[in-house]
Amino acid sequence: MLIALTAPAAAASLQDGAVLRGTASGTGSALISLRYAFDNAPLAPLPFTADGGFSQRLDLGTLAVGAHTLKVVALDAAGNIYIAETNYGRRVQRFGPVGKQ
Repeated sequence: MLIALTAPAAAASLQDGAVLRGTASGTGSALISLRYAFDNAPLAPLPFTADGGFSQRLDLGTLAVGAHTLKVVALDAAGNIYIAETNYGRRVQRFGPVGKQ
């Protein structure tokens, strides 16, 4: 099983609206499950198409500013587990108070 993450780019600074994209392709056994998580959080389901493609908007609301590891875990029909990990930074854009015009 090969897990290829195409977005966000490795070592990118994540911002609200970031989307996790990629493919998981089998090497003989069908893909039956994909899940993902940041750091040590519980794994969440990652929907995928019949050809193994996935595209999921990431919920960054609970991530603090700083470095994080995104893990994608694939399970095939033979019971094999595959893991892909990539490091990202979390950047928060803050706006100051709005002044009078």
